[in-house]
Amino acid sequence: MYPWECSSVGRASVSKTEGRGFEAYRSCHVFGFCTGFVMSVEKKTLLQRGLLFLSEVKSEIKQVFWPTKKEAGVTTVVVCIFAFVMAAYLFIIDRSLLSLIQWIIN
Repeated sequence: MYPWECSSVGRASVSKTEGRGFEAYRSCHVFGFCTGFVMSVEKKTLLQRGLLFLSEVKSEIKQVFWPTKKEAGVTTVVVCIFAFVMAAYLFIIDRSLLSLIQWIIN
């Protein structure tokens, strides 16, 4: 089954459900959305689902790009400098607006 086969466009109406608020879904529809795949009818135990989850986590962790110690250090310094510059900028804007408002009030 292909994802484009899950379209509701051009589907013939079913006379028994027509006008009664029902909409017939194909097996690829989950909660009203076309997922593009047929859901498995096989029920898995909690242990099986947990083991599957852990194996998927392991495979995803292998794909993560981990920065070197030098890259992490340089990035930390850049973030700290940027935070300091933004703090100084906001301080200057805040004091300028405070002075302007006090001048207008007085």
